Amino acid sequence: MAASSDRASSAPVAYYIDESGNTGDLTTASIASYGREQRMFTLAAVGCDLDAPFNGRFEALKKAHRIQSPEVKSKQGYDRPHFVSGLLDLLEERGCPIFIEAVDKHYFIIANIMDRIVVPYAG
Repeated sequence: MAASSDRASSAPVAYYIDESGNTGDLTTASIASYGREQRMFTLAAVGCDLDAPFNGRFEALKKAHRIQSPEVKSKQGYDRPHFVSGLLDLLEERGCPIFIEAVDKHYFIIANIMDRIVVPYAG
């Protein structure tokens, strides 16, 4: 467990945001391929100060799980669930806020059709 001095004492200065499942402009997507490969759209953000104690522990975690690339990709997490749990433990110990939103694209389209087309006419 982290020493109490290792925990972030205030709100993080930096937030790191990434998305997954955005295949581009929906107006140019073919009907046959839409939603098959990336049915879910996910947006995630982590608030964390990448100070020396955090970087040291993160690099040690990567080394322990044989991750050599500077950027950790989701595929590496699928293959190493213990790395993911270790990273989540590190973020929790540091008090880093985590935001994850996952949207089923099919549901999103139906909900928008209802909100924008059906409901206005149903009154």
